[in-house]
Amino acid sequence: MMMVGRWRMAVVAALFVLMGAGAAPEMVDNPVYTSWARQKVGTRVVRREVLEQKTASATQPSTAVRQVTQVLQSVSPAVVTLQESSRITWTNGKVMESAGPVTEPAKVKKGTEGLSKFVAEPKLTNLQTAPDTLEVQGKRYAIQHREMDFQMSEFSDAVSGHLILWTSADFPGWVLKSEMRATMQNNGQKAVESLTTSIAEEIPEK
Repeated sequence: MMMVGRWRMAVVAALFVLMGAGAAPEMVDNPVYTSWARQKVGTRVVRREVLEQKTASATQPSTAVRQVTQVLQSVSPAVVTLQESSRITWTNGKVMESAGPVTEPAKVKKGTEGLSKFVAEPKLTNLQTAPDTLEVQGKRYAIQHREMDFQMSEFSDAVSGHLILWTSADFPGWVLKSEMRATMQNNGQKAVESLTTSIAEEIPEK
């Protein structure tokens, strides 16, 4: 079974845009910050993430379901603070829970806007964006449909795959829905294949 930390690394890393080169990176607005900053303190969002994975040695795939709840705690000109709680349930019945504050800065490096602050620099190719609409929990949003291929390396692991994001400036957290197919190789050998999907389950009134 893949460790939760590695799963999180692969999922989060795929949400990063390639950082631009240069000694003094340009700082730009972070749409995740902006989407939360326009909300009232106490605004709550719940997401459901499903990971289906198969390791090279496994005969059957395993599944983990992660429910993430974020509640807006405070807004300042520099940062928004959220209280985040997470519950992961594995196929074998094992449950892991965590909770604590997370922050989103108002400004981020150009090329990483709208994404978390974890350190990861995948190479993106075939990036495509298009306006669209998406209905979630009975509410229709004007969204940007974003697709990309990605590659990244972490120590002896190499991860590659395809990522789709549905984003809206009107939704707290910016990403309404995501889908990622990934293959992880260890020392050149295929180790894990996975499909991770995420969608908002509980959203605030518009």
